[in-house]
Amino acid sequence: MSENTASSYPHIPDPLGSVLRTEFENSPLVYSLFDDFFAHETYDRPYALKLLDIASGRNQESFEIRRLAVLMLEHQIVLLPVDSIEEFDFIFTCLNIKSSAGPHAPLNDSVLKEGYSTIILRDFILEFRKKLERQDRILRRINGRRTSENALREFIHLSRLECRLSLARYLWSSREVVQKILKRVSVSRGVKDTRRMLHPYTEREEERTLSAMPDFEVEIFRQLNTTSRIYWVKNSTSATINSLVEYPLTTVVLVIRPPGSHLEFELKRAGARGEKPLNIVYARNGEPVPVTHRLHAGSMGEYLRWEASAAAIFSRIYRMVHKKEAPLSKTISVSTIYTIPLKGGEEHILRYFTDPESFGDGFSRMRQAMADSIEAFKAERDWTPPQIDGELGLTSQLLSLLAPGQACLVGTTSFRLDKLVKYLSADGPNTYFKDGLGVEYSELDAKQFIDEVLDEVLGVFVPPEVDYQNPEQYLEEVFSVPANRNKANRIYLSLMREIGIFWGTLLALKGFTRGESFVGRNVGLKAAWENGEWTVKIIFMDHDDMDIAGKNATEFYPRAILAAIADDELYVFGGIYCGQRITGTVEYLREIYRVDAEVNDEGTRIILEALQSAHERTQKELAANPQLRAYFNESFLERLSDWDSVVANYLTAKSDPAAMASWKAETQIFLRSRGHEAGMINDYFCAVDSFDFLFVKYPFLFRR
Repeated sequence: MSENTASSYPHIPDPLGSVLRTEFENSPLVYSLFDDFFAHETYDRPYALKLLDIASGRNQESFEIRRLAVLMLEHQIVLLPVDSIEEFDFIFTCLNIKSSAGPHAPLNDSVLKEGYSTIILRDFILEFRKKLERQDRILRRINGRRTSENALREFIHLSRLECRLSLARYLWSSREVVQKILKRVSVSRGVKDTRRMLHPYTEREEERTLSAMPDFEVEIFRQLNTTSRIYWVKNSTSATINSLVEYPLTTVVLVIRPPGSHLEFELKRAGARGEKPLNIVYARNGEPVPVTHRLHAGSMGEYLRWEASAAAIFSRIYRMVHKKEAPLSKTISVSTIYTIPLKGGEEHILRYFTDPESFGDGFSRMRQAMADSIEAFKAERDWTPPQIDGELGLTSQLLSLLAPGQACLVGTTSFRLDKLVKYLSADGPNTYFKDGLGVEYSELDAKQFIDEVLDEVLGVFVPPEVDYQNPEQYLEEVFSVPANRNKANRIYLSLMREIGIFWGTLLALKGFTRGESFVGRNVGLKAAWENGEWTVKIIFMDHDDMDIAGKNATEFYPRAILAAIADDELYVFGGIYCGQRITGTVEYLREIYRVDAEVNDEGTRIILEALQSAHERTQKELAANPQLRAYFNESFLERLSDWDSVVANYLTAKSDPAAMASWKAETQIFLRSRGHEAGMINDYFCAVDSFDFLFVKYPFLFRR
């Protein structure tokens, strides 16, 4: 700093001034803010109130300044001893999370939805401080003029992560947050999909989900969702983790993280960067793409509706059986796309896909893919498109089936297992910064990135007492800290139990996802503040292939259903499929948490125990609970019972050739007596032959 600057800001030494100049150029407001900050090494009420005013934007300060003030205020509170009851009471009243002053007046009930377990002041203080502990590894390194340059850089970096600013939710209005979000995306018009869902209670589940969310998040959602808006990625939309609005690397969705919140909203899907938000693709490298990928960077409306319905019914069943929420994402709104954002405005979707000038380069290739897709849909679905002539007719035919839409989901996480394994590897920072963001990075950037990822997989971790050298060395040191090692083991084992309960419940219903809800790219981890504790949750997402028999299903088709269940088993535990090695959810978690053989063996025992327990519990509930049985057709439930009897008797007889011969004859008689036709009886026998490996591997799921 110059002599003049140094005399104006005496508490900012030259090295720290150089950091500020690099990060903020020459901003007098920033210098003044940090000069005060470094001068206050102990808690001071007038200073805390000054920060509160700045953070609230009462003098129209910039967002950058307000974010810094929020984190500085958190630092002040961290300096406050937990037995300072009167001062905490004062601060909470100023933050409007306590309506009446006084040690005996409770906190507002709204904090319970935010993840706290109490509204009693003394107990709440302890939980409040525990929540802020997540920032301690950075805040505790701020030491006035003696603060190191890297500690200051990490503080500034943290201030730019709105979701990590715990106090921001009390100091910023939902309206101004929504304004910030809208500046980071493109917006076009759409129409709310008001058609009835597959299951009549899907809408009630959406309402229940919203009613359980904290008030601040609900206000943000309702403002984003009140008009028929469709949200799209901009070229400038950030792809950095923990952004307010993020377009996660290798995805075509937008993620919104409200300030001071562990919740995410996901907008599925949000188009591609560049001049063509949507495209039609039939094949890549000579091979047809999956049906859901024909609308590139967009979603087919029928799949969004299916996902909403499937998640809703499974959530209700899971809650009925286990008395707790299912660890899966939920859809809370679906819209149909009306216009596409283009340079200088927007274009109707019909014109976009029909007019060469609107679509631009690659128009003829797109139209050929459209024609190929229509022919494929005809064969796959026995579908007759509407007969409309001309170029517009071709577009109308495809869009009548695709019905491009966008869904808003809550309870998602962008920290998917396959990415976490890559990020927590020796090449993690390189994968993220160079390959993903296309930028160079420093050692400090790499450390900060790894720390943020560790925050999601461990909730709160103790930093090692060594300097960062490289990812491999640093991660080894982190997981060698006894507190971190013990926590990693506990979390791993708890996640094994959650997987077992989730899949065991689905299996008891003979439900399946064909691996889609268990593949590493669709399962993620999320640190969450619940019951006054930081915890780590596993979240199952993308349920557009989840199938649970509805009220209209009267028959059980074991060969088709067992094949789909076998896919789920493959993606849960891993294995070989068509010569290709599939990494299972369990294997990803084993690598993320670096568990040893002993913990791995304990995890295997726990997941199988949870699988069996959840399966038995669900079956008992299904047999005895009329409310649960009402979700299914009685004929279907009878067929499930028939199947279970067939397999249970098979397992008893399979090791004895004579008993097997009797089993086949008796099974024929039994199934005929139950009204099964010859074709269905053959299906039962073929299923037993084809999926014997499942019965042998998980006999406890089939014995009665």
